[in-house]
Amino acid sequence: MSVVALPFAAEGGSPPLPLAGLSVLIVEDSESAAEALGLMARAGGARVRRADGLAAAERHLMSWRPDVVIVDPGLPDGDGLELVARMAAAGFRKPRIVVLSGQDDVAGAARAAGADLCLAKPLASSGALHAALAGMPMEDDGEWTAPATGTMQDDIARARLRLLEALITRREDSVRYALQFLVSLARQSGAPALASVAGIDLATDDPLALGREVATHLRQSAVHQI
Repeated sequence: MSVVALPFAAEGGSPPLPLAGLSVLIVEDSESAAEALGLMARAGGARVRRADGLAAAERHLMSWRPDVVIVDPGLPDGDGLELVARMAAAGFRKPRIVVLSGQDDVAGAARAAGADLCLAKPLASSGALHAALAGMPMEDDGEWTAPATGTMQDDIARARLRLLEALITRREDSVRYALQFLVSLARQSGAPALASVAGIDLATDDPLALGREVATHLRQSAVHQI
């Protein structure tokens, strides 16, 4: 088992996590998208479960009431907005509902169904997700206070492994999500060793080449212990 240690320096006490104590259900059929969202939410202190479709989400909601539900409208077994409408009709038991979609024309229908917020994916940063889940206004730069150093290191290590797995299978969507999360963490950490990763422009036509470049940089800047 490899343990990746990155050169972060903690200053003073750890800042409070913005999503501490929050329970989140991610309803998303894409494994790579759900993994990226889960890593972002956990970095903020949330407890996370995932459902890969409507049926799985309904099973979760029968015995568990999360504080926030993130829904992708395009699910393999039905329309995610139908789930939004059912949750919105739950009255006082209604969770905060966030619709996350890559389609530009979904926002109006999502709000009509009862969603509290509709976000475009891929997200610009984990700070944007934290603000959305916590129901707080987003800062102008879309960022949030960085999570505790240990959590940041763990998440970067997991995201790096996810990137390597995606590169091996040559799945461009998985590479894009892994890169998105790594860049977001690099920007939050402020670590000098990750400055070049933090400055990456994700608008690329060749995510595999960019992924290989980032993976190489992380390998050179990290310290590995077996």
